[in-house]
Amino acid sequence: DAATYRPVEAEVVRSAGSSCGPLRVLTAPGAPRHVRASLAGHDLTLTWRNVGDASSFILDIGLAPGRTDLSVFLGPDAHASFANVPPGTYYLRLRGGNEFGGGRPSSEVRVEVR
Repeated sequence: DAATYRPVEAEVVRSAGSSCGPLRVLTAPGAPRHVRASLAGHDLTLTWRNVGDASSFILDIGLAPGRTDLSVFLGPDAHASFANVPPGTYYLRLRGGNEFGGGRPSSEVRVEVR
């Protein structure tokens, strides 16, 4: 309500001899990097680099570039394995998340299972 809103001003006072450490800005994680897919027959293994302290990951799977047909929660590890993947061409992107929100998706990786 605009009628009851009153901005609050604060002044930071540092006493002699006190010091402040570096300022840490807490935000959603960055896009996972170095996403790699490896196939052994119909078994798929994904690995990536966690950027920005993501506490969990989501894998977006598309049947065409830029499309998301299925999203799978992966948990906190920077790797995942899938057995018996059906034949087809898949477009994969990873997104990290933490208590401050969801991050941007990784670069898309094309995987062809024969």
